[in-house]
Amino acid sequence: MGKLKIKVNSEIEIEIEPCIDCGCDDIIYHDCGYSAFNVIYMKCKECGRKVEVPSNYTIEKQVQYWNDLNDVDIVCNRLQKQIDELKVKYDNIKSRNNER
Repeated sequence: MGKLKIKVNSEIEIEIEPCIDCGCDDIIYHDCGYSAFNVIYMKCKECGRKVEVPSNYTIEKQVQYWNDLNDVDIVCNRLQKQIDELKVKYDNIKSRNNER
């Protein structure tokens, strides 16, 4: 797991998940600093994967947002749930088609 350095009056280090697409843990944190319509994102320096994060979150919660989208176990569980739901829909459609 890499480290993300963010400078806000002082520098803090927060553990960050590597990019799920390429495995790089060199992540850019961008905050344009506006109070309204602030654009905050985190971007992988290797592959360019970019995740916009809610500006009303604390920095720690913003990093957790990235981590949740890049944690292999969380992502795999989310995808498996989608696969299971799609399988049920598929089976229902297929069974209705067989009844014709």
